[in-house]
Amino acid sequence: MTRREPKNASRIAGLAFRVALGLAMIAAAGGVAYVLFITKPVPTRIPLDEGVGRSVRIMEARAVEVEREWRGFGVARPLRVADVAADVAGAVIERPARIEAGVRVGRGELIVALDPVDHQQQLARAEDMIRALEAELASLSIEERSITESLELSQRETELVGNELARLRDAQARGAVNPAEIDRLEREHSRVRRDERQWAERLEQIPQRRARNEAQIGVERAGAAIARHNLTRSRIVAPFEGVLQSVHVREGERVSVGDRVARVLDIRRMEVPLRVPVSAGAFLREGDEAVLRADGPVFAEWVGRIVRISPEADERTRTVTVFIEIEQDPMRRSIESPLLTPGRFVTGVVRTPDHTPRIVVPRLALDGDRVYVEDDTGRVALRSVRVLHTIDRALPDVDPRETQWAVIGSGLREGDRVIVSNLDELEVGMRVAAAEAAASERAP
Repeated sequence: MTRREPKNASRIAGLAFRVALGLAMIAAAGGVAYVLFITKPVPTRIPLDEGVGRSVRIMEARAVEVEREWRGFGVARPLRVADVAADVAGAVIERPARIEAGVRVGRGELIVALDPVDHQQQLARAEDMIRALEAELASLSIEERSITESLELSQRETELVGNELARLRDAQARGAVNPAEIDRLEREHSRVRRDERQWAERLEQIPQRRARNEAQIGVERAGAAIARHNLTRSRIVAPFEGVLQSVHVREGERVSVGDRVARVLDIRRMEVPLRVPVSAGAFLREGDEAVLRADGPVFAEWVGRIVRISPEADERTRTVTVFIEIEQDPMRRSIESPLLTPGRFVTGVVRTPDHTPRIVVPRLALDGDRVYVEDDTGRVALRSVRVLHTIDRALPDVDPRETQWAVIGSGLREGDRVIVSNLDELEVGMRVAAAEAAASERAP
């Protein structure tokens, strides 16, 4: 016998021992399972028509007037927002220390001030020109009176010389006048008539000169008004009471016309363009109430009303936009009543009145499009129903414990006894009993 034979024999013996031990353990486990099987308790089977029925919660279907709810989503935005821009160019010479993003500002409060020197000089020049033109206009009136008097004298002189010339010509016809005298008077008559025309022309020019001066005064007054207005606009102020979202310039910087200086929001009145199903368009009206909620660790809810409805639906999302307006007081913000801030995503429920009484049942009573009811014999029956819509609100007159309801269009009648619990244990034809009645029957 070689040395390997004892080693092989011991290996075979060990393997046989392990196999035997495994078989023994399997046999023991099988024995335990058999004992448990033959000793298990046998439940007492009660026929469906015997004994007390399965205890379930039952409520009577009732018809009530309920508001229809439409759900949507949107992002809040302020109703009033202003990007305050510079109306004039200039260097920033003042920015109050408190003017920073997030600060509340009042209407007319200074945000930044621009250098007003250029506009002050323009105003001074325009006012000087106005005074000079007004003085010239006053002297023009004096000149007009003087020319008028001179014209009247010239007209009188022309008349006298003309009369004298006429007498001499009559005398010349009788041969009693020297022809040289007539020539002298004719020259004199021509001179005075020429003077009269000159005075008349100067007088005719007075209205045109006055109109030109008055027009120039109007131009300078307009320039003065613009300069005065630019002086006012060099002080950039808040257009309304609100909160500064951002300020874009600092002291020493230069701004041009149209450069944005600050952005002001009025968060007292917020607006949410709420997207609701397009089918809601036929039911929603301006003035309908909307409740908005935001997701987060702290419960937040805001109540508003529809102020506008978009006339066109979005064909891609199959939604229509309604605009919800919310009023809030920034001074009364708290953990229990947080502010609706711009840019916040919210979901909303819009309620529309429905004055037709509808059957309502708890949503947990629905099994797809069917409900279980208790028939006249106390057994389970199955009804197919048509659900119009669902609502999330308390109806204490129907059942104070439920807050989620399904509004039934057909399949149930008022007074039907609807089963609202243990639906997964029910079978059609099973005897059931209201939970309160079953408890009284079991009591001694």
